[in-house]
Amino acid sequence: MSASAIAGVLLLIIIACILFLAVERRDKQLKQDAPSYSAPPRIAVVEVQSKLTGGGQFCVVMLALTILVSASLYHEATTVFLQIHAGIAMIAGTLLFGLGIALCRKTTYTVFDAKPVAMPPPMPPEQPLHSWSRN
Repeated sequence: MSASAIAGVLLLIIIACILFLAVERRDKQLKQDAPSYSAPPRIAVVEVQSKLTGGGQFCVVMLALTILVSASLYHEATTVFLQIHAGIAMIAGTLLFGLGIALCRKTTYTVFDAKPVAMPPPMPPEQPLHSWSRN
């Protein structure tokens, strides 16, 4: 190796070290200057349920059939044009039925109150409203 190549490699190492130290210094400064925020209290919990509809289930079956049939057509093709046709059929079927699967979902959102339920303080023993005595 020539002296100029060694000098070039050393120069690249020095530049990389300087950049690394500068980035670390900047990140440390940003962390110190950043205001600390406390997370707001949670007021609700959202539960998400996603299910396929009948159309989505149909698209899953058709996607599997499209891939199997087009793969077998590609395997059995005798010319390049038949292979291209099978490949285009696979791409088109995957796009069509994949979009059908993605769009035929029923999503249900259930919102629960996340505020802690405070127990009421215990009631004092019953006392009469008025106290009087007879003489």
